[in-house]
Amino acid sequence: MKQAYAWMLCICLLFSWTCASSENAGLPPAAQPYEAPAALDEMRYQAELPLYLPSLDGRTLVSNLVSFTLPRGQLSARTIVNALIMQTTDSHVRSLGRGTDLHLYGRTPLEVAGGICTINLDSSALTLEQEDLYTLALCLASTLEGLHDIHTVNLLIADRAVGLDVAEYLPCGSVSPRPGVELPVLWEQMRTRATPLGEDPSRIPLSLNVTLYFPVRENLGMMPEVRTLAFSGQTPAILAEELIHALSEGAFYLPLTADMPDLSGLLTDGVEVSELRGGGRLLTLHFQSELESRLTLLGLRPLNVLGALVTTLTTLIPSVGAVRIFSGSTMMTSLYDEEFGMLTFDEGLQYRRQYQELLRDTATIYLAEDGYLTQCKRTLGTGLRQNLPALLHLLSEGPTETERSAGTTATIPPGLDESDILGLSVADDTLLVNLSARSARLFSDITGDQERLMCYSLITTFCEALQLSRVRFFFDGKVQETLGGEIYWGGVFYLNRSLIRTDRG
Repeated sequence: MKQAYAWMLCICLLFSWTCASSENAGLPPAAQPYEAPAALDEMRYQAELPLYLPSLDGRTLVSNLVSFTLPRGQLSARTIVNALIMQTTDSHVRSLGRGTDLHLYGRTPLEVAGGICTINLDSSALTLEQEDLYTLALCLASTLEGLHDIHTVNLLIADRAVGLDVAEYLPCGSVSPRPGVELPVLWEQMRTRATPLGEDPSRIPLSLNVTLYFPVRENLGMMPEVRTLAFSGQTPAILAEELIHALSEGAFYLPLTADMPDLSGLLTDGVEVSELRGGGRLLTLHFQSELESRLTLLGLRPLNVLGALVTTLTTLIPSVGAVRIFSGSTMMTSLYDEEFGMLTFDEGLQYRRQYQELLRDTATIYLAEDGYLTQCKRTLGTGLRQNLPALLHLLSEGPTETERSAGTTATIPPGLDESDILGLSVADDTLLVNLSARSARLFSDITGDQERLMCYSLITTFCEALQLSRVRFFFDGKVQETLGGEIYWGGVFYLNRSLIRTDRG
């Protein structure tokens, strides 16, 4: 009898493994090793990350491994940057401040979107020499590389772009890591771009990487992309005019941005450069009359376009603190958007910080098409591309009109939002997701192949966001073995890329 029972048990286990492997459904464990997470703050993890600082002789970058406790799914770049600028000189490296305490500046001192991090330091950084500022930017770029896919750094001091020459004509530009190249070599390459003493900066050409900001299509916001631009000269007016020309060409790599109007063609005069009270440069732009109406007729939100314009100019051109815009003979003193509300510009001065809330990042979610999962891009606020409650909300919104017309369909019931995720944690590289009882009731109405697609749209979206490969679901703190009846929800699910369409972008 015992022998027959043993054979039956083996056959059952084999059948269970075969079904789970062929369908890639949840694997039912022999035991329940995990507890349902009860809160959203259980995602912290330990990591050792290299902080890059200049060597004592200033010739190379040296990495120091530092231990951090970081939150998964939340932006931790600020923690890393703070740790870097606070490092002190020791027997191997020197501090970035060279004896000056460096601090972050403003309410939002770091902006991260599209793999680009713009870092705003306070005015204490103005005590540094230009070579030290460039080294600082290189250290920031090298340290942030690999974190949240950050590949480029812009450096601001008190809301203004950095100039790397005494006259503040030479922009720092968008800096990428340069591993293995000696710091004096990199600085010499940058220094030789500056206008020689006594020469006219308008006649000195320049080529460098810059960050351009483009308005989001249909929705509120703007997104950045890095391009290499060639400038015919280095004066603020020339830099501004050629940046406006580059913006008029539209984004090269961003799929969710709007088609740009010919901003250069809308200008009625050259860019004026003057001094701001209290220091810094002011750019004044003269556009054709009824600028806002012209943009609206083109299907654009004026707030998005002008926010992208002001942010682009102030991110690159050294010492520019504000931009003043005229529409015909009328100075723009306010700008209204139905969703955003009213922006007011005292004396017409538009500041970079006024448009910070418009910055958007991109996230990837997976919806259904022809029995498979298909990748769909979405815009969302900065720091949220790994935020699982925000991604659940995007999934619940389903396809856009354009996607729906192409055959894309929703995978989960509408109406689910951030409140339906009761808890999140990671154990043994397995993501544990505790969903609400309401989720279980809604999911129970999804049957057949649609249940499998629903399940794996969650798994694929969540796993790719956090770079994990396993998920275990709970509902209101409990294991739920079946919902719609198609798959077993009580086990561990593995990321299954065979369900993703490979003939779509």
